[in-house]
Amino acid sequence: EYGIECTEAIPQDYAHATAISEKNADDTVTDMSLFEWGQKKTPKNIYEITSCTELTGPGWVNDNPEHEWAFAMSEVTKTKTSLLQKQDYNKYSKNYLLIYDNLPRPLIDFNKACSFLIAKLENYWNGNLVFDTIFIQTEELLMKFGSSKFEIFNTINLW
Repeated sequence: EYGIECTEAIPQDYAHATAISEKNADDTVTDMSLFEWGQKKTPKNIYEITSCTELTGPGWVNDNPEHEWAFAMSEVTKTKTSLLQKQDYNKYSKNYLLIYDNLPRPLIDFNKACSFLIAKLENYWNGNLVFDTIFIQTEELLMKFGSSKFEIFNTINLW
């Protein structure tokens, strides 16, 4: 028996801002560099961001997007692992975590980002009750993480 915990990685403030922008359907642009993982914004700040007509954020430099991605994915993994470890969570002989990557980000080097993530997860599989395998899905890729290794697969959009 296999258990699969599915979740989406997206900053809630960014999801809120995107919904506002889509509803407005005007010349505004939502600057995704203003929505770092773990940062919280006030509703007023979100409305200010969604009313801008040009990019105002810091953007990204060097390998910051890869580091930010690895941090976000490790935080999602920690959160979901704490749920797995609760007594009332249904556990199976194999437990998998599937994360849909919906982070606001520029194009990134996923080989580099995965290397950063595997380093963050270095001691993860030493724990008592953890996910056996972690999968991360983007629109084009499926990444598989196990103890000290990762694989990246291209996906085919059948729709």
